[in-house]
Amino acid sequence: MENKIALHLEKAEAYQYEDRDSALLHIEHAEILAQESNSPYWKAWVQNRRGAVYYILGDYDVALESFVDAQRVFEDLNDQSGWVFAMNGRGLVFLGQKEYEEAIKTWDKCLEINRTLGDSISMARNMFNLGISYCELQEYDESLSLLTNALKLLETDPQNVLNLMVKNRMAQVHFHKNQLETAVRLYQEVLSATHSLNNWEKTYAYTGLAEIAALHQDWEKAKSYGEKGYETAILVGAHWDLERATGVLASAHEMLEEFPNALHFTKINKAYGDSLYNTEKDKQIDRLQLKLAQAENETLLAEQQAAMQQSKRKSYGLILSFVLSALLGTFILTYHKNLKIKEKLNKELLEKNRTIKNQHEKIQKHNQGLQEINETKNKLFSILSHDLRSPLHSIIQLIEMYLEGYFKEEDKEDALRMLYEQVKKTESMLDGLLNWANQQLDSLEARPMAFQSTEVIENLIDLYDYQTQSKKLKISHESKPLPPIWADKGQFQIIIQNLFHNAIKFTPNEGEIKIYYKQDSSMIHLHIKDSGEGMDEESRKNFLSDAVGGRMVSQIGTNNEKGTGLGLLLVKQFVLNNQGIIQIQSQPNKGTEFILSFKKAYTEN
Repeated sequence: MENKIALHLEKAEAYQYEDRDSALLHIEHAEILAQESNSPYWKAWVQNRRGAVYYILGDYDVALESFVDAQRVFEDLNDQSGWVFAMNGRGLVFLGQKEYEEAIKTWDKCLEINRTLGDSISMARNMFNLGISYCELQEYDESLSLLTNALKLLETDPQNVLNLMVKNRMAQVHFHKNQLETAVRLYQEVLSATHSLNNWEKTYAYTGLAEIAALHQDWEKAKSYGEKGYETAILVGAHWDLERATGVLASAHEMLEEFPNALHFTKINKAYGDSLYNTEKDKQIDRLQLKLAQAENETLLAEQQAAMQQSKRKSYGLILSFVLSALLGTFILTYHKNLKIKEKLNKELLEKNRTIKNQHEKIQKHNQGLQEINETKNKLFSILSHDLRSPLHSIIQLIEMYLEGYFKEEDKEDALRMLYEQVKKTESMLDGLLNWANQQLDSLEARPMAFQSTEVIENLIDLYDYQTQSKKLKISHESKPLPPIWADKGQFQIIIQNLFHNAIKFTPNEGEIKIYYKQDSSMIHLHIKDSGEGMDEESRKNFLSDAVGGRMVSQIGTNNEKGTGLGLLLVKQFVLNNQGIIQIQSQPNKGTEFILSFKKAYTEN
């Protein structure tokens, strides 16, 4: 029966990177046989393999429960090999929760034990995992050193799939170091290793090549590689890889102006991201970690008390035989040994108490995070309502003019066509805002990407065509070829939309608005200049001050246009979010010029 259990576990390991259903089926068969054999050893190994499969699937809470159950049994059996496998799994869960320091401490301990066991493959696995953690901490040289050492240990087993896993991660590190040729070479080496290539490593390599193509703005190639990565990731069912692949596909479709597909993959990306970083799931993992730490803490206390009682008993016996000089040395050695044990237990007890405190603090942070998400949603509603106010006002104004008979019979068709165009533009603007808001649900942090600023501005000028025509304004846009800027596209659109709307609002009839550009080696400088009422010095200083908190007092426009005071606040906040610079040159009755500076996506050499 033991041979059958081992065979099912080997098959589950073989399928875990290829076919999740087959892997889980073999684990189920192995578990039934282990229950029939009533062997704690095999029951624990079933839990270890179950934890590994659920980690690959991204179900970190189920994985952690399995590893913890296995670890307890192997501790009782004094089986270091099984225990260190379970500890390695716990380190993977720390990695999935982005607790990189805790993961590193766990794998350092595993590496030390595997060295004593002489298990080179397990040592390579520990070094591989440590390399991932240091990469996430952006310590790329340390990461490469560990991954290189892991590859050397695997020279004795060239067919082991861990070779491809290491090469994939080395490619990712080189990508972060902007060593793109080396990254491409390593990804292609992985894809050419057909003898041992599995779907998990295949989707990682294809998605990595898609990220490199996106960096080069080769969006067709990024889409092609991204689709291959996505299709393979579906076979594995690994949520982390699915989130990574759909993120690249969403960006590629957006840059190719395939907006329905971009929205489709953005929604899928959000869903997989939520499945990985679900707040309730994280809290469940934290509670399990906390219970585990408390249980280990209680064990240490019991061991400490037992050691102290044993020390007392030995001390009494030694006192009674103190007169015997031959036993004096034994007493001193025993006392010294017990003292060391007590010091070790006290140190471990202190460490476990620190772990308990950290878990409590983390749960409090999760609760704070929920409150921040609610606040973010409220801000998004304010932004959406503010940016839709102006186009909706234009639509209402056109309808009122139509109903009040302002248009002659021969002009009514033109008026209806103008109304239709304004509604279509507002609908397009709403779709863009909702898409952007969907990406911002977790926070209002900037998500920078490379894009052409001139295209965004052309679209906004077209959107406000009715307002500019109704005031007979002359719009001058110096649209010329420029390098792409590096910023959050949605936030950039809201910045320009508010400043252009303000220029229309405060420019009198038959006035002029100019939009032009300047650049240097690292920045694009966008100028929005109007011939309007201008801004007094006090308002200008208030806007440029370090305070970001409240709204500015809204002013009435030249045609009695009203506002909420939120627009310039959004402009200021979003410019800061994108590490941009904003300047104002203005005098009363002489117009206002806003100068926005954003980083180029690719700095000139």
